[in-house]
Amino acid sequence: MKNYMKETKIEMSLGGQTVHRVKDGFKIRRKSPIDGERMRNDPKFVPVLQNASDFTTAANAGRVLREALNSAIANTKDPRCSNRLMSLMRRVLKSDMQNLRGQRSVLNGDLEMLNSFQFNADSPLYTAILAPYVAVIDRASGEAKVTIAPYKPAIAIIGPPGATHYVLQVAATALDFETGKATTALYETQPLARDVIETEQQTLMAQLPANSDQPLFLVFGVQFVSLDNGVYYPVGGNGYNSMAIVDVDKG
Repeated sequence: MKNYMKETKIEMSLGGQTVHRVKDGFKIRRKSPIDGERMRNDPKFVPVLQNASDFTTAANAGRVLREALNSAIANTKDPRCSNRLMSLMRRVLKSDMQNLRGQRSVLNGDLEMLNSFQFNADSPLYTAILAPYVAVIDRASGEAKVTIAPYKPAIAIIGPPGATHYVLQVAATALDFETGKATTALYETQPLARDVIETEQQTLMAQLPANSDQPLFLVFGVQFVSLDNGVYYPVGGNGYNSMAIVDVDKG
């Protein structure tokens, strides 16, 4: 019986209960007395279906935004990023006052709620970069810029022990939430020394198509590296890297 269970996905069904093999053992599932046809047609289940529809819409919106920005956030997000972003997308969805529950769209909601979202809650951008900066999206030209005032890296860039250098990143995306298609641009600096020499004003720019009719998002962040015998190595793990949405243009 032991070998039989290892090879069988559904072990047995008895009295309306089904035993399934899962990764760390077995799970017993009881068959619901409510079938799909009844849920679709019984008015009592309308609120359940509406909430489920909104939940799916919010989850999909969070997923397509993460996928559009994946090149920038791959090493700057925490394990809970997906859930946190989905929760925020649900708030955006609820701000849609044009449609009824179950028919809402993030495009009709307040996408500005996404501004300041931290992809790594363990290392928020405002704790990693203390230098003042201004983030601006110019829809007409497609330029998405972050301009940073002069700063001393050893004081204004807060990184993990052993980080000799840091890399600043900006990314911008024009995102179609309905199709999931996105145009994304990424710019990052060369590794910069964390020394006491004051920098000049810096402007980092990601170029998007001019006059896009899609919602535009700009993110800004920092990653840390260590220089050893002429080679730069990641240091501190993703837990110290930071990335946040710094501007949103709904259009």
